[in-house]
Amino acid sequence: MLVEAEDFVQAGGTPALIGEGTHVDTHGGACIYTFIGDGSWLEWEIDVPAAGAWDLYARVSCGDTGAFRQVALDGTAVEGLGLVAFPATGGWGHAEGEWWLVRLTGAEGQPAPLELTAGAHRLRITGVLEKHLN
Repeated sequence: MLVEAEDFVQAGGTPALIGEGTHVDTHGGACIYTFIGDGSWLEWEIDVPAAGAWDLYARVSCGDTGAFRQVALDGTAVEGLGLVAFPATGGWGHAEGEWWLVRLTGAEGQPAPLELTAGAHRLRITGVLEKHLN
């Protein structure tokens, strides 16, 4: 299942900006940028088609030295995702190769996949430690 970042349903704190046509290699021609690590948050409603274990990935760009975020599901912090470190990708998504797919769950040494029931869920990502993340 694919969830477009710019299709968030709620937000709080410093507004993240939606860039249409301002970055390269974006899926659907748009992206979220200037998502600041100051406690600002974005939330998406996801419709899970079948109950089971689901891995979580994020496609990001980060021109800082890295960025940190917290992940919550249905209002509860996800075990092991209380402080997720996203890598520096070499830029903000204005050049080829600056968007990276980052696996957050399910690989060796990472938190377990998310155990989800079928139906609607809310996924929230909150920015911490002041760095930007696209």
